[in-house]
Amino acid sequence: MYVPNSYHFPEEYYREFVHRQVGAHFVTHDPEFGLVSTLLPIVWEEDRILIHMAADNPQAQHARDGQEALLIVQGPQAYISPRYEAVREITRPMVPTWNYTQVQLRGTIAVRNDEAFLLRAMGKLTNQEENKREDPWRVHELPISHLHGAMPRIVGIEVTVTSVAGKAKLSQNHSAENRRGQVAGLRASGDAQAAAVADAMEEALENAPTLADYLKQAGE
Repeated sequence: MYVPNSYHFPEEYYREFVHRQVGAHFVTHDPEFGLVSTLLPIVWEEDRILIHMAADNPQAQHARDGQEALLIVQGPQAYISPRYEAVREITRPMVPTWNYTQVQLRGTIAVRNDEAFLLRAMGKLTNQEENKREDPWRVHELPISHLHGAMPRIVGIEVTVTSVAGKAKLSQNHSAENRRGQVAGLRASGDAQAAAVADAMEEALENAPTLADYLKQAGE
């Protein structure tokens, strides 16, 4: 993934970001179909990604030990209109752009169809999400017969992570005044995803509030 210095996503936030977004595009290469992708919820455990997917999915059927995989975790994204700008800069005309945050993980696959792994993968994912609720539901509430019956219908995938990259494109190359104008424009749109981008932009503003700071970070 291409990441200019100004759009650097601090590594200490990778896990929190993935935990918050949960879903990832699981991308592999199939000899017959070429590149294939499935959007799946994931659990990041130490240096492993735990996944389970439908056994009927051709991507699961063609998964092989040692196969390379790319997981794309997409955060909020939004269109930035030049109308959002607070200041019209004569020397650098404003153009539309697209702001977003994203983390990509690369690794190698191990197909895990043993019941112990499948139960662990399902349990950890369920707990990860249910713990965000006041009255969490647990996998053990299901009848044992139902759990055992589900095992043949799913495939477990364990991805050993070999590299991680993050990108936060949040108008860091604009002046603080224009970034605040963009934030206001995003909030005025009434779109929930645009509001989430505005939140991220405000957080970035606190870390590098001026254009001079951006230029310093970018090494220009």
